[in-house]
Amino acid sequence: MALQLNIRKAERRDIKNIVIIVNDAYRVDIGNTGEAFKTCERFQSEDEARDMVELLWVGELNGLIAGVLATKVEGKSVYIGPLAVSTEHQKKGIGGKLLEFAEGQAEIATVMVISLHTFNLAMYLKRGYKNMKDV
Repeated sequence: MALQLNIRKAERRDIKNIVIIVNDAYRVDIGNTGEAFKTCERFQSEDEARDMVELLWVGELNGLIAGVLATKVEGKSVYIGPLAVSTEHQKKGIGGKLLEFAEGQAEIATVMVISLHTFNLAMYLKRGYKNMKDV
């Protein structure tokens, strides 16, 4: 059965769930060496997410938010991010569907990926994105 993801504009009432999903998805696990490279949440507060609500989209499964996406269209380009899928719904194709939706908004898609999760980079490369710079 095909995944039935309903993508809609985010609303102010969604902010609390958006912050939880994005921060959980962007969280970095501390490895067995004890080192971690991320020391703060993606959204520091609900106000920060609320300030960008006009750029946010949510993907719903059965009426519940399963993914979050921000897009900003400028001319022929769409800038994408953050893109996050709730931890309970990862690896189900939701990120790909959100990305496909975002890519359809403009001729050129640009994603700034700041992540320690290497599987994220693989997803973008598989879709034809080019790695411009490793930090």
